[in-house]
Amino acid sequence: MTLNVIDIGKDQAGINLAAVPCDAVIVGVCDARVNNPYADAQYQAARRAGKRVGVYQYFRNDPAEADYFVSQIRGYVGQAMIIIDAETDAPNMVAATLGAAQRIEAGTGVKPVIYAPAYLLNKYDWTPAVRAGYMLWLAAYVAGDAAINGFNPPAGLQPPKWWGSCGMWQFTSTGRLPGWNGNLDLSQFYGNGAAWDAYTKPTITTDANSVTPIKEADMPLTPTDLQAVARAVWGYRNAASNDPCDMHQAVLNAAATTPAAVWAYKNPEAGDATDMRQALVNAAQPATVALTDQQVTNLAEQLRATLPAATVQALAQKLA
Repeated sequence: MTLNVIDIGKDQAGINLAAVPCDAVIVGVCDARVNNPYADAQYQAARRAGKRVGVYQYFRNDPAEADYFVSQIRGYVGQAMIIIDAETDAPNMVAATLGAAQRIEAGTGVKPVIYAPAYLLNKYDWTPAVRAGYMLWLAAYVAGDAAINGFNPPAGLQPPKWWGSCGMWQFTSTGRLPGWNGNLDLSQFYGNGAAWDAYTKPTITTDANSVTPIKEADMPLTPTDLQAVARAVWGYRNAASNDPCDMHQAVLNAAATTPAAVWAYKNPEAGDATDMRQALVNAAQPATVALTDQQVTNLAEQLRATLPAATVQALAQKLA
């Protein structure tokens, strides 16, 4: 049995995943340390549509990038297949990819999948990754750039070098499916739903205290960043009802589930979706609420402790 898979990123903003026929959706979370701003919305939409999910980082051969990736996907661990997209051609790429895979595994307990194009498998010796037991997601476009309608992989795939076989094959970047007016990457996963799920589960079963945690990438926060976000969070008012919302607690509650949930917060009373980014921008008015310096400082410290630095920085930039 096979599963039909698409992978998406910022170029697929607005895609209606409930309308696109596929079994699984893999979301590009970040390119090195630059986030896809739609990643969490796409991820949550795929889950609501009943699709299996995966997340990937476009990797640029610095193993430390894996630390940042881990910091962004903590809320997805146990739900999603985790993937390193290794296609930045460089002499160190095999060692760097293996190092990143090991850091991701140490930081999440989940053994990631390695995505690589066939020409890079032929160019370098990937034996270390094969021996370490990482599954291969192969990119090989047998039909070139020809458009392919539906999940109809062309004939002629050659066994990938080093691995000899692959767990998933991306057979086109010019696929066409109902529900999206444009090209899509199409893949087939060689297994059923249970096999996919096996790749999402932690494999490290030792005491969690014995696993050295991966620290978030070094992204220093300035007091200005924190205070700008703190004032907006405290001062937010529901534009539709003009009722004050305890956005401070809403943000912290959302972040407790997954930091990226801040972007997709839903008002639990009204049931309305709120664009958290725009809500915070709207909130950033000096006269919205009177706060003491101590209140701002206290909330800023809570934000520092609760949200990833990247999230706070992104909010601060949006408010600037």
